[in-house]
Amino acid sequence: MKEKPNMIEAPDLLALRKICQEYIDAIASGDYVDDDFAHYMFECVLSTFFGKDVWNFVNHPEDDSEEN
Repeated sequence: MKEKPNMIEAPDLLALRKICQEYIDAIASGDYVDDDFAHYMFECVLSTFFGKDVWNFVNHPEDDSEEN
């Protein structure tokens, strides 16, 4: 099992703030909101708080190699 990622102590919230604002703006203007938007937001949340490499752990937690 790979080592569990640690939460970033002082994450940069800019990307998270941006995607949340885009979502609210799209709803407010009556624009199309992609059905996958919640998924994109979740990806942004995990990446914001654990770093973009969190997906190596999420997608391959049992793999100890650095290739994935």
